[in-house]
Amino acid sequence: DDDRGMDYESLLRLGQAIGPAVHPGLTADQIEELPYKKWREGMAGVNDQRCSICLEDYTRGERLITLPCRHVFHKTCISMWLQSHKECPICR
Repeated sequence: DDDRGMDYESLLRLGQAIGPAVHPGLTADQIEELPYKKWREGMAGVNDQRCSICLEDYTRGERLITLPCRHVFHKTCISMWLQSHKECPICR
């Protein structure tokens, strides 16, 4: 019977060789530093009326973040995205 799985010691050595997992996104502090604006009808710089992540329409007073590429998202939606990605979900 050929067991192709690795034993504990082999997995431990592999983990030490590979090192810790790299966090691919932004830190919570980096995300928190992103400026936001509250949405209002006819807001300058916002060409779309809905968030491209959750596909919900923006409503008055919601917090929006504009990324350097000028794409706009709900603050909560883009914050969750940026925890695991460093780039805009549209531009990527």
